[in-house]
Amino acid sequence: AGQGGLSADLRVYRVAVDRLAQVNKTLESPRGWGLKGLASGSIRLRADALGPRRLSADLVIDRLNYSSPDGRHAAENVVLKLDASAHKSSAAWYFDIGLALPGGAVYAEPVFVDTARGGIEAGAKGLWNTRHELLQLDAWSVHLPGVVNMSGTGRLRGAGPEIDDFTAVVRSDHAGPLYDTLLQPFLIGSAADDLEVQGSVGLVLHLDASGIEQAGLDLSGFALSDRQGRYALGTTDGSIAWDRERSVPISRLTVQDASIYQIPTDGFTIEARFSGDGVILERPVVVPVSGGEVRLDGFELSGALVSGDSPRWSADASVRDVSLEHLTTALDWPPFAGELEGRLRDMRY
Repeated sequence: AGQGGLSADLRVYRVAVDRLAQVNKTLESPRGWGLKGLASGSIRLRADALGPRRLSADLVIDRLNYSSPDGRHAAENVVLKLDASAHKSSAAWYFDIGLALPGGAVYAEPVFVDTARGGIEAGAKGLWNTRHELLQLDAWSVHLPGVVNMSGTGRLRGAGPEIDDFTAVVRSDHAGPLYDTLLQPFLIGSAADDLEVQGSVGLVLHLDASGIEQAGLDLSGFALSDRQGRYALGTTDGSIAWDRERSVPISRLTVQDASIYQIPTDGFTIEARFSGDGVILERPVVVPVSGGEVRLDGFELSGALVSGDSPRWSADASVRDVSLEHLTTALDWPPFAGELEGRLRDMRY
C-alpha cells in the first residue's frame, strides 16, 4: 500500500467454503443448505483512493455439496472452476467470467445434470453499471457437450432484473439428450412426457421489455415417437418464423410420415404464416391415410400468440376415400367394408 493505491494478492489452498463465506454475508449460503467444499486458487485486487479498480480470480472448488431443506436444489461432489477478471471505469465494472463444472452432479428442480456425460461450460462478457443498475451482456454462452449449445447477448436493468433487450441462440444436433435432460422434466404428466426423440434443432429468440419480439425454429432430420404408442412423427425438416409486429416469410415443415393410435400416414407438408397474434394456413394440409386422405382445407387462429386471453380460431376440414377396412384393422375393431367421406365446414371457436 502506498500513495499509488493498494495491491493485494490472496492465495488459498483447500479452505472450507463455508468458512470462506463468512468473510462477506453476500457469499453465505441460505440457512440449512449444509454447504460443504474446499476452495483453492488465487484472488488479486488493485485499488486506488477511490476504491477497487481491478479484480481477478482463478479458483477451484472441489467436493462441493449442498442440499436445500425443501429438496428442490442439491449438488454432489461438484468440481467448480472459476476464471474471472474485472476492471472499473467511471461507474461501470467491465467483466469477463468463465465457469466450468467438469465433475459432479447438480439438481435444480426439475432439471438434473450429471457431468459424467460431459461437463458444463459457461461464460459471460459485459459490464455492470452501478449508477444505473444496468447489466450489459456483450456475449454469454452455455455449453453442455452432447446436449446443447446456447449463446446470445442481453441488456437488463434493476435488481429484478427487467429485460431491455435479450437474444438467445440455441443449437442442438442431439435432440434426444436435449429432450431427456432439459425438456422432459417440465413435461411430466403431459402427453409429451415419454418420447423418443432424434435429429437437430435450432431456436432463436429475441425479447424486449414487452416480451418475445421474434422467434425462429429450425428442424433437420427431426423425429419423435411416443413410447406408449399413441403417436409418432417421422423425419421432419423445415423452419418456423414468427414476429410480433412485422410480416414474416411463410413457414414450411415437411413430414415424411406419421401415425396416431397405430393409424399410419404418408408424408405431408404444412405451410403457414405465423405473424403478430395469429396463424394462417397458406395452403391445405393433405395427409394421405388408409387409401384416402384427411385434409385441413383452412385454418386461422388469432388472439393466442401475444395477448393469450381471447383465442379464436376457424377451420375447414374434410375426409375423402378413407378405407374402413384399413381403419378398423389398424384400430383392432370389428372389420368394416366401404369408404369414409365427410366434411366439416366453417368450424369456429
